[in-house]
Amino acid sequence: MGRYMGVGKETAYGTPVAATAFFLLDGMPSHALDAPIQRVQNPSGFGDIINYPGQRQAKLAANVLATPAELGHLLQMLLGAPATSGSGPYTHVFTPKSDVPSYTVEFKAGAGFSQFPGAKLNRLSFSHSTDGALKVSLDGLAQDRVTGGSEQSPSYPTDVYLASTLGITLGGANISCEVEELSVDVGFGKEGDACFGSQTIGGVDIADGGEVTANLTYRVELAPGVDPVAALANYKAGTATALVLNWVRSAGADELKIELPNAVYTADPMVVTNDALGWARVSLQLRATGADASFFKATLINSTSSY
Repeated sequence: MGRYMGVGKETAYGTPVAATAFFLLDGMPSHALDAPIQRVQNPSGFGDIINYPGQRQAKLAANVLATPAELGHLLQMLLGAPATSGSGPYTHVFTPKSDVPSYTVEFKAGAGFSQFPGAKLNRLSFSHSTDGALKVSLDGLAQDRVTGGSEQSPSYPTDVYLASTLGITLGGANISCEVEELSVDVGFGKEGDACFGSQTIGGVDIADGGEVTANLTYRVELAPGVDPVAALANYKAGTATALVLNWVRSAGADELKIELPNAVYTADPMVVTNDALGWARVSLQLRATGADASFFKATLINSTSSY
């Protein structure tokens, strides 16, 4: 189908740039220009006497495979620039910022090619199963849709995060081999800035506070890493616990760590389902609390010197 997604960091908001990082798409992307047609009805007859376009903005959505260097761009489009340290490999720590840089996003999907300048993300949803690679669903807003650019011949990254690289701790207990499915939804809403003097929105800015949630399908073993009774007591009391997801492809050189330092249970952790083999499973649902780094932190270690 000749599909790809590329991103390039802008130096001036809304001025398109060529993509410098590319993503393997999992399925076809979803993107559309939103230019609402305003209407003035004919006061003396049927139909409209005037039609004119409203202020334009674009909506983006796609599913991609997470890869070490490229993932940093998505995190920056959602959270803002990281704090970077090291001299190679480099450590990039992402926490929520009020200033989020804009990117140009480009899609080749089948026969169509479009650029979307002035793009920022509303949400990243990470999902992983024991029989697949880490996937990321994204959605965001952009200033416009441009069709005059030139598609590229991207080189695709193949260094994905596999289930064998993931370690999971909850409340300090390693529960990696007891989790069968997990998802983390990281949302920091954005909205388009309406303005005079332009046919497009003037920018994309933060709309409200963020929310981070996690869902884990947990297999209860004879000596469980998470005691359901203790978890129920924490749920009743609203007691916070730390959830850490750490993908290690190469220790100290190629890692992704997602941390919810103060996560609270948001559903009864003792609602059990069983399959025909008799395994007891529970769905652990948690939500991040706190502020700034104590609310959510993503640490990326790779060979990229800066984002």
